[in-house]
Amino acid sequence: MTPWMTAPTYTPSRGTAWLLIVVGALAVIAGVIALVFPGITLLNLILIFGWYAIFTGILQIVHAFTGDRTAEGRVLLAVRGLIALALGIVALLMPGITLGAFVLLLAAFLFVTGVFDIIAAFRGHLHGWLLVWGVIAIIGAIVAVAYPGIAALSLAIIFGVYAILGGITAIMGGIAALRAPHDRPFPMPHSRAG
Repeated sequence: MTPWMTAPTYTPSRGTAWLLIVVGALAVIAGVIALVFPGITLLNLILIFGWYAIFTGILQIVHAFTGDRTAEGRVLLAVRGLIALALGIVALLMPGITLGAFVLLLAAFLFVTGVFDIIAAFRGHLHGWLLVWGVIAIIGAIVAVAYPGIAALSLAIIFGVYAILGGITAIMGGIAALRAPHDRPFPMPHSRAG
């Protein structure tokens, strides 16, 4: 194992915890909206995804340059935020996008953010709940790409489930980080809580 994968703990900041809670809440709201309206149109789904990606991207970029974190942590958060922001803007600027193009856009968003979440979790910049959200995102991306002829309703279900499950894991991770004493590091997913 390389040294960056062996870091057993990370002491999260209050800002990191609140970022997870806010992004998680936005994700749950977006997911519920996507699932509650079974007759959702492609245009509405694109708008929900676009605004969600823009809001989370902005939050991550701002968070990258606030708080006490390593240069590597700042870069990971900023790049992830910039990618989310860019994909959200593309979605909103191209409301007439075809279903096939939107499947690729959503899959790219899920895959890239999932990879960044997993990297951040293993490098200790965030914590174990982020690993769960990263895995959910990558599974969603694989499902979206595996079924290119997918209907808008099925795509809404994929995005909705990803957003709700990921949002819940982010909120739980944020709450756990807030409860962790600041003088004791927060356990990573591969270490035992003590």
